[in-house]
Amino acid sequence: MTFGLSLSATACDLNQDGYEDLYISNDFTSPDFFFFNNGDGTFTDRTKEAVGQTSFYGMGNDIADYNNDGLPDVMQIDMAPEDNQRAKENMSSMTREDFDEMIREGLHHQYRYSTLQLNRGIRDNGLPFFSNTAWIAGVTSTDWSWAALFADFDLDGWKDCI
Repeated sequence: MTFGLSLSATACDLNQDGYEDLYISNDFTSPDFFFFNNGDGTFTDRTKEAVGQTSFYGMGNDIADYNNDGLPDVMQIDMAPEDNQRAKENMSSMTREDFDEMIREGLHHQYRYSTLQLNRGIRDNGLPFFSNTAWIAGVTSTDWSWAALFADFDLDGWKDCI
């Protein structure tokens, strides 16, 4: 059984099997879902096998090939402020005990920052594996954002993200 405070769902063939899969962003402790299409009208959540971690306050997400390698990548927005003072004023800190309890209950590793999941390709299990490159790209802290959008705004052949 799945549960969540879902704020965004994006469809894309993430594992390149010809079927549309779903990435669902959930807010708070509710886990995100990478639902892979089984090709028979059903989906299976394979989040823990596809990503090492997700955002905690998952708002909007978008999927596109932002680095032109032919593989779909995922951007998920969290509401982490850039400024430390605003971070302390607006959102309580997660205690180590809360985080450990979340993991003991079987939930995935969730951190309070936006994620930019770079698709590293399909592994032997037929699933893509993603690495969070948000810190390298400088997009972890987008403050009071609700959605991500990939598009080639400057017409240079590369996807931009806003």
